[in-house]
Amino acid sequence: MSNFIQVTPFMHVEDIEKALAFFTGILGFETQYRAANYAYVHRETAGFRILERRGADGTPPGNRHFAYYVDVHDVDALYAELKPKLDTLPKGDVYGPVNQHYGQRELLVLAPDGNLIAFGQSHPKQLVHSARALFREFVPIDPLTWTVSAFGGGLIPCYVRYLYHLAQESAAQGEG
Repeated sequence: MSNFIQVTPFMHVEDIEKALAFFTGILGFETQYRAANYAYVHRETAGFRILERRGADGTPPGNRHFAYYVDVHDVDALYAELKPKLDTLPKGDVYGPVNQHYGQRELLVLAPDGNLIAFGQSHPKQLVHSARALFREFVPIDPLTWTVSAFGGGLIPCYVRYLYHLAQESAAQGEG
């Protein structure tokens, strides 16, 4: 039996009331615990610990140094559910759902304090397409055909992740 349950990050905000209105009113989380400057919100298997910090003791909110990633099974279904409420947010605070070049389908939502909340799901077809395009000149055979024929399909996910890792290294070095 696994001992770990989930990761519940702390989100430092200037205004806990605004943060709670956003999480409960827009994103559909439930407040499971509330104190004067602290709240715990939860939805399905995701939780956030929201801490109001102000003045000299506070962490600068809205600096976009914090992004929170919530893995979901169906980002499009989540978007359809949240769309009427997302439409009430300022223009530019919602992006997606969109297929990213790194193999994820994502919905990005900017919280009122400037923190970024990303909802994403694996999108293997996009990842395979990106890896193939990037390495077509370096791999003389189709990596998926080679993997399936040589290993019975068991290494496809590992091989694609390896190609993705190489693509990231290449992009970081300015070669991609």
